[in-house]
Amino acid sequence: MNKRFVILFVMLVSCLVGWAQVFTLDAKQKVEPGSWLCFHNVIEISDNPQDVCLSIAADSKYWLWVNGEIQVREGGLKRGPNPNDTYCDVIRSLPALRRGKNTIAVLVWYFGKDGFSHRNSPTPGMTFALQVNGRPIVPRRDWRVKKHPAFYLPQGPNPNYRLPESNVGFDAARDIPFTEASFNDRSWDKARKVSLDCAGWNRLVERPIPLWRDFGLKSYMHTEMKNDTTLVAYLPYNAQVMPYLKVEAPRGLRVRILTDNYQGGSANNVFAEYKTKDGNQSFECLGWMNGHQVFYQFEKGVHIKEVGFRETGYDTSFAGLFSCDDPMLNRLWEKSQRTLYLTMRDTYMDCPDRERAQWWGDVVNESGEAFYALDEKAHLLTRKGIYELMDWQRSDSTIFSPVPAGNYDSELPMQMLASVGYYGFWNYYMGSADKATIEYVFPKVRKYIHVWQTDKEGLVIPRKGGWTWGDWGDNKDMILLFNQWYAIALQGYEQMAMLVGEKAEAEWAKRTADRLKVVFHQKFWNGSYYVSPAYKGEPDDRAQALAVVSGTLPKSLYPVIRPFFDKYEHASPYMEKYVL
Repeated sequence: MNKRFVILFVMLVSCLVGWAQVFTLDAKQKVEPGSWLCFHNVIEISDNPQDVCLSIAADSKYWLWVNGEIQVREGGLKRGPNPNDTYCDVIRSLPALRRGKNTIAVLVWYFGKDGFSHRNSPTPGMTFALQVNGRPIVPRRDWRVKKHPAFYLPQGPNPNYRLPESNVGFDAARDIPFTEASFNDRSWDKARKVSLDCAGWNRLVERPIPLWRDFGLKSYMHTEMKNDTTLVAYLPYNAQVMPYLKVEAPRGLRVRILTDNYQGGSANNVFAEYKTKDGNQSFECLGWMNGHQVFYQFEKGVHIKEVGFRETGYDTSFAGLFSCDDPMLNRLWEKSQRTLYLTMRDTYMDCPDRERAQWWGDVVNESGEAFYALDEKAHLLTRKGIYELMDWQRSDSTIFSPVPAGNYDSELPMQMLASVGYYGFWNYYMGSADKATIEYVFPKVRKYIHVWQTDKEGLVIPRKGGWTWGDWGDNKDMILLFNQWYAIALQGYEQMAMLVGEKAEAEWAKRTADRLKVVFHQKFWNGSYYVSPAYKGEPDDRAQALAVVSGTLPKSLYPVIRPFFDKYEHASPYMEKYVL
């Protein structure tokens, strides 16, 4: 691809994004969290569409139909790339688009509230900028908009505050066929136009990861009646699914849908509720949930004729292989690969039920596993996370996770050191060779590394941050952990500095790390293991492990430390990687 073409392409995308306006409801209409909005328009294309480029964004998620055919299922990413801006999708294939008149329908789900993985904007709506065969396509009339009358917030426990998503209720008797090609929207209001800045969306940033992979509607492994009013449907594995049903019923009866992970992590996540119309009918929940079984709880009078599910997820493939003569280890590989995939969507996640949040302590582990388990498209999710972590950097140069975030902002200092360090950012480069990302984040990493200070001996001065967390396990020797994470961060920083040509920073990092490791060993080694003077618990296995992998422990003492790991097992799964 020649340089001139790249420049023209960037200018084209910038043009599409630059004149985008947010289409929304009249300012007098109140929009509650968890609302669904319908947008409708007709566009005309003078010749056969061969080259298509649609820039479309939404707060918070959208579904797109062209001429009655679904083109994008759950588009959009949770906000945002930084505390101010908004992601947009750039779609380059709309198979249903044709020469002549085309009906466009967009359904927008407005979360309307913050979460651990989303920063809400004050403006529900969408942008839509289409270019066909090199020419902008501008509708001849205004967009029309209406709050979807069938969606509602069902009664029952709301998802815990960590989730921006709401429960989804749908009253089939109030449905409107606005996605059909022949639908007439004349009674709808004209959409109000708001600038990106006034909407609180600000700059649009192109989606850096693929659209979701759609595995299609599938049948469950098997189903069984739990009692007269509950059908249990078994999934083949824990998955991100949108449950489906087909029933015959009179109007006004309810079917509630949830999974066995409804209280995953001890806190409520999401459920769906369907309210019937008269006769035969079908429904597919648009909000995803996860679990091993799906429960359909229905009122008497509902005759369930069919159930199924649509699995969607991050668009990557299980590329890594492992096989041996131990069936338990083979099964462990399969379950681990599935678990990794289950914790990927808008971001890497700590869990797909309670939080769906990009804690960077988890990302360090997950991104490292992805190189062994998944294809190269998984690298894009890691890159997205790296950009987000550093683009959410605060004015005092500190960084925090989870990000994106709307209702959480506490720094976990040791997790942040792990993130920017050898097993975080540098490991990403070693697996991807993506020098451009390291060059972009390096100035921001430099600011953060220099937030940390050492004492007169050369040991790091612990920083409390917002949450001084070391691990879920017990017996944490925090002084040891702070120093070792800092040493490992310096090792990664040294490598990044050398890569981008910052020789002085590389030399400073090596000098600081070398001094720390010498003093650490002299001060904390008791002849059998490391322990800090004020620490009173059992010896910390995770601290010994970090001392080994960082190179602090001399190799001559490996035979001395090896029996330690057979005796002490305090680390949680988060840090077992380093112990192993």
